[in-house]
Amino acid sequence: MYKRQLQYIDQGLRFNPAHRQLYIDGFRIAARAGNVERAKSYIGKWLEKHPDDVQMQKVSEQMDKILEEEFKIGNKKDSVEGDNRK
Repeated sequence: MYKRQLQYIDQGLRFNPAHRQLYIDGFRIAARAGNVERAKSYIGKWLEKHPDDVQMQKVSEQMDKILEEEFKIGNKKDSVEGDNRK
């Protein structure tokens, strides 16, 4: 389920790379799937293009805390793209 959702997010970003909410949704979906590195990459990609976005800078600074508290996952690297969680 998450793999398909992330495919839709990535497709949306190809068509509209300035759509901020897609990066946030990508972060949340990848985190729910347990894919920490992919989750972090969405925020990182946004900040590469929009380094003055203060709100996203705060998310980036607190990312590990958010992942641990909200998604119950620590700072680990995943070898599986998209996990099997539903």
